Amino acid sequence: MSSFVAVDFETAQPTRYSPCAIEMVKVVDGVITQRIFTLIRSIKQKKTN
Repeated sequence: MSSFVAVDFETAQPTRYSPCAIEMVKVVDGVITQRIFTLIRSIKQKKTN
C-alpha cells in the first residue's frame, strides 16, 4: 500500500507572511481518500525596517 499527504498552502500576497488557505489531501494507492480545506484569517504583521 502506497500513501502520502499533499499540502497546498495559499497566500494572499506574494510574501509567505500572508496565509489565506490550506488544503491537505490524503492519497492511498493513487486514490484520494480524504480532503481537508480551510480558510485562514491571518494576523497583520508589524513592518520592521
